[in-house]
Amino acid sequence: MARSHKNLGGQQGYVIKHFLNGSVPLCKCGCGKNVEWHKLLYKFNDYITGHNTREMRQGYCSKNFKHTPEQIEKRNNSIRKTYQDKREELSQKISKSVSDAFKDETKNKNLREGQRRGWKDDTDRKWALSLRNVDMIAQGLIGPQAPFRREWKLNPWTKQEEYMHSSWETAFMDACISRSYPVTKNHGIVIPYTHPDGTTRNYIPDFYATEDRTLYEVKGRHDEVDDAKWAAATEWCKSHGMSFQCAFSDPTDV
Repeated sequence: MARSHKNLGGQQGYVIKHFLNGSVPLCKCGCGKNVEWHKLLYKFNDYITGHNTREMRQGYCSKNFKHTPEQIEKRNNSIRKTYQDKREELSQKISKSVSDAFKDETKNKNLREGQRRGWKDDTDRKWALSLRNVDMIAQGLIGPQAPFRREWKLNPWTKQEEYMHSSWETAFMDACISRSYPVTKNHGIVIPYTHPDGTTRNYIPDFYATEDRTLYEVKGRHDEVDDAKWAAATEWCKSHGMSFQCAFSDPTDV
């Protein structure tokens, strides 16, 4: 519906035109204000937030209804206390709700297929997201998760703090420093490659050695995605007069 009725404003516009006679519903408390669209339930709410209390439903809501600062602070304090006193219990309930929502394999399959269809022809969006991820990796905002040790380390050649995404990278940098072999992670080199699923993505090698124009990838393991990255990097380096090397089992043995 969102794709087929973009001229109406997607689901919201479609519902307004074909089910609500062209008008956004009013709050059922009688205040005369329009309610908001619920993005998850694909329908308009019955009430404006705060207007569905017992007092509001009984007609005590004025057209200029507003929460006072004292009411807002009281409500916020109540929420904070609830989460503070029952943090573990609430966390378990939320976790169970999320887990239960994804137990239906048919629903999961339909969701995955829908996401694939939505992304299939949107090359501009995919490329923009890929460049965004490249920038976030460069800032150290995303990368491999625990148990890998991540840290900022001063590069004696660039005089800048550089982000090590794993303990393998830290060991490699330490080895290069001990041997006075200048390398950097902040090289700005981005290499397009073809993912095994057929899509075009970006690959950023771990290190660049300025002395002999060599790109290094430091890994404790590798899979078919890594193979695709490294094949592209090897060809890219050949066309740019550079070389590409991988360190697998021991990042210091290069």
